[in-house]
Amino acid sequence: MGTTQTLVLPSDRTAAFHARRLLETACAGMTADRLDVACLLATELVSNAVLHAGGTISLSVARDGENLRVEVFDESPALPVVMDGQPLREHGAGLRLVDALASSWGTTGREDSRPGKRVWFALD
Repeated sequence: MGTTQTLVLPSDRTAAFHARRLLETACAGMTADRLDVACLLATELVSNAVLHAGGTISLSVARDGENLRVEVFDESPALPVVMDGQPLREHGAGLRLVDALASSWGTTGREDSRPGKRVWFALD
């Protein structure tokens, strides 16, 4: 992919704010709608990492023209779970949003020999 930007995020409620700022920079020139989707999906993945994983959280944004790949790294080996569609749940809709709005998404182990996982989505 063309350019990649990476940021270590604080492991607290401000992480999503910092993730959105990085996306705004990385996605300069993209349509507002595409940026909004990217920010929404990144916020969901980062919030999941803060809530369920803790430890060091990193965000990587790779862009090639209009194609975008966003990866969130955390230190937990526990894989994310897509919750059922119960409409009144306070939590659990995030991955359903990712599944509905991203071109593709998934999770893999880290490739840098550190513990944890990588959860990613692509907008093609």
